[in-house]
Amino acid sequence: MIGTFGHRWFIGRFQPVMKLTVDGIEFKGKHYAWSNVKEIRRTDSVLVSWLLYQIGAPLSYIIMNDGTHIKIRGRCLEKEGEKSEVSFFRGVSQTYERLLKFLQEKTEK
Repeated sequence: MIGTFGHRWFIGRFQPVMKLTVDGIEFKGKHYAWSNVKEIRRTDSVLVSWLLYQIGAPLSYIIMNDGTHIKIRGRCLEKEGEKSEVSFFRGVSQTYERLLKFLQEKTEK
C-alpha cells in the first residue's frame, strides 16, 4: 500500500492528501511514524452517507498524537497512478477499504 493517496475531483483532477512510506505517513510536509497514529475514526452512517453523498461520504479521519486530523473521503479516494472503481450503490472505492485495513494493521497496539 505504499504510495501517494488523494481524492479525484472534477474533470479528473487528482489532489494528493498523504503519502505512505515504510516508516509512516507524510502529510502536509510533516512525517509521522506509525506510532504517532492515535486513532482511526470511520463514519459509515447511512444517514451521513446520504446527506454527504456528493462530497465523498463515508468519511474517515486519521488522528495523530499532536492533534492533526487527516480526512479521507471514501467515495473519491485513489492511489496515484491507479484508477479506482466505485460502486454506484455502495459509494466507496476499493482503495479506501484496502487503505483503512492496511492502516489498522500497521497501527494496532
